[in-house]
Amino acid sequence: PTAGAGDMSATDIEEPGNADLGNYADGRNQPSESTPATTLETDETSPLPQSGSITYYVANANSGGSEDGDGSEDRPLLRISQALEQAQANDADDLQIILLSDISLAQELVIDNADMPIRISSGNGTHTIQFTGQGNIGGSSGLIKVTGNTILSFDNVILAGSTGTFNGRVLYISEGAEVTLTNTTVTDGRMN
Repeated sequence: PTAGAGDMSATDIEEPGNADLGNYADGRNQPSESTPATTLETDETSPLPQSGSITYYVANANSGGSEDGDGSEDRPLLRISQALEQAQANDADDLQIILLSDISLAQELVIDNADMPIRISSGNGTHTIQFTGQGNIGGSSGLIKVTGNTILSFDNVILAGSTGTFNGRVLYISEGAEVTLTNTTVTDGRMN
């Protein structure tokens, strides 16, 4: 996958119960309780880099994101956690995740990787990472939990808590992690 500008458009955040969500941080794809395959599949026309700086594109299902995507702008991944897993499997030195649409998270997304700086940004306009789960956001953590000396930055992103009555932390930072927010809004929840 390569970085670059393209013809990208945002869609509305997917509502709970929509079979296209697939953005659970623990790898479950709604509505199924199964987890995705842990092996990376590619073809000769889109080889994944083996190390160095890697850029992956992520989009919701309505915007072309897929469990079978390769992370390119034309075939984006469905979940942020897929980009993290693939970058780790490919020994990336640093990771850029570009959001092509709003992303729904129904469960906590844990980012714990001190080995590579991670940047999450919007590709075109400002995109939202939104909690859509059916319970309070992490009692001892948060929707996005950053730990273990991880260096993470968000640029031009909205980090949003619940769309309903559930509340809690949107961003939880601990264990020496460092998070930089540039042109980023945290709303409908707490940050610590």
